[in-house]
Amino acid sequence: KDLLVANEDWIGDVSSRERINGGMLFGKNTAFTRSLFKDMLDAHWSGGPGVRKPRIGQPPVSGCDLNEQICLDSLHRGHQRFNQHVVMKSGLEYNCGADARGLARLRRGDPLPHAL
Repeated sequence: KDLLVANEDWIGDVSSRERINGGMLFGKNTAFTRSLFKDMLDAHWSGGPGVRKPRIGQPPVSGCDLNEQICLDSLHRGHQRFNQHVVMKSGLEYNCGADARGLARLRRGDPLPHAL
């Protein structure tokens, strides 16, 4: 795989396990990731129209004018080639959000000692 991302499973609902959080992106320097980030930047600059002919292949990349998380998540939900190159892991292990529950959990100690 070329890109490691984390989900939002620390939130605790079902949909958060399938939603990408943009707080942690770890990528290899590959043709795919270079094309992906160029497509994301083009989609951001274009706003609503997005990129009709993305470098990573079809389908088009929708407009990502708000932030990278929305762009990544829309690619995850609708772009097969994206999913062939990306692995999503637990946000609890790799990218814990700083909400009240997350901070309380961190204060109690590491709940995932096996992660090391």
